[in-house]
Amino acid sequence: GVPMWDLLPSQREALARGLMGPGRGTVSIQMPTSSGKTALCELLIYHEVKIHRRPVLFLVPFRALAAEIREGMSQRLSSAGVSVVASHGGNIPSRSGTAGVEDAGVLITTPEKFAALEQVVDGLSVRFMTIICDEGHLIDDQARGLGYELLLTKLRNESREDRRFVFISAILPNVGEIHEWLG
Repeated sequence: GVPMWDLLPSQREALARGLMGPGRGTVSIQMPTSSGKTALCELLIYHEVKIHRRPVLFLVPFRALAAEIREGMSQRLSSAGVSVVASHGGNIPSRSGTAGVEDAGVLITTPEKFAALEQVVDGLSVRFMTIICDEGHLIDDQARGLGYELLLTKLRNESREDRRFVFISAILPNVGEIHEWLG
């Protein structure tokens, strides 16, 4: 059977406020660390992949975080029939190094690695209609934000009206600017 999720009040509130509603566009979730963001993401991914048949791109700013998130999500999502692929190494991928990327239910990757994957996998960015941006506040970060911002600009500019961005962070001081920027 499909594993069930036990929800905390904060997670129930995010769902009640339309996290999985029919509307597209930009959504931001600000929750403290250890308050259940991972389980919420799992639910959203399951909903998008299994109900709507839309693969999810899960962007994370750091390689270590990509590995950690894959570790945390893989078991439950895989047992629910969602293929989880993480690609976060530093090198330019070969054709064999992209195995599974095109068929992934959820692709967990850094913005830099996604840019490299796009060089090898035709039409990769247009596959993803739901894009989760973990630690989304880092788009403003001087050191880490540029790759994030460039990729989101590209994804935003691909005229996909039903594309949805979900920002997740413990702190989102720039949430208004992010929403305005993404339209």
